[in-house]
Amino acid sequence: MTRLIGGSQEILNLWINHFNDNNALGILDLYDQKATLVPTFSSTFATNKKQIKDYFDKLFLKQSINVTLEEDSIDELDASNCQIIFGNYIFSHKLDGNLVTYPCRYTFILDLERSGPILHHHSSQLP
Repeated sequence: MTRLIGGSQEILNLWINHFNDNNALGILDLYDQKATLVPTFSSTFATNKKQIKDYFDKLFLKQSINVTLEEDSIDELDASNCQIIFGNYIFSHKLDGNLVTYPCRYTFILDLERSGPILHHHSSQLP
């Protein structure tokens, strides 16, 4: 099969670019129809595209919301047709004029042969 999107690093970069552009529809296109999201800033799992979109729409209401990848913490595992990537990133936004940061970890399970390659995404704040 031919890959519809490049490698896992390209998907991660697209996700970050869409996030930093507050582009919920762009992010949503990266998720498979049956994808699950265990979100950073909600206690509720998102188990369909509507719930995923609703989560990002609500998150993008925060002033100057942003995510920055910690480049030295990316790793990748190959598992047959899927890839697992994991590492750390930092979310930030302004609250009452002050920059608030949230160091977090992430895991994406990807199928690079699907038009929506993200099958599962788990993100949580570092303890």
